[in-house]
Amino acid sequence: MEIGLLILGVIAVPLAVKTWIEGLVEKSVQKTLDDETILRKIASHSRPALIFSGSGSILHDMGAAQYLKVDDIRIAEHVNEGGIIMPTKLHIGFVRPVSFAPLVTALHDTASLTASHGKGLDWEFVIDWTTVLVASHLT
Repeated sequence: MEIGLLILGVIAVPLAVKTWIEGLVEKSVQKTLDDETILRKIASHSRPALIFSGSGSILHDMGAAQYLKVDDIRIAEHVNEGGIIMPTKLHIGFVRPVSFAPLVTALHDTASLTASHGKGLDWEFVIDWTTVLVASHLT
């Protein structure tokens, strides 16, 4: 009987310790995942983004500003379409290389943007409003 209890103790104690350690690890991981600061940091490294205004001012940085010359976001060219000034080329200066063309989208309008390397690390974006202009004339 004593040998049976000894064997049971030898098996039960390590299992109890293992379960206790797993619980601590689970709580620690959950606490980390619940921390908004840590989640923002992960997001800024995995998919950095930012929102900027038509004047080039950064409105909300979600990690992408670390790659940019923050004072070098500007409309490089524009056209006047019936009294409406529409940008046709966007310039964004970068301080760090990026592997792929940055994804730039309009928030309130529909436009097609085509990226190309500019001087040094900079990128130029041609803005095509054709889809917007054609759609507005069809309705």
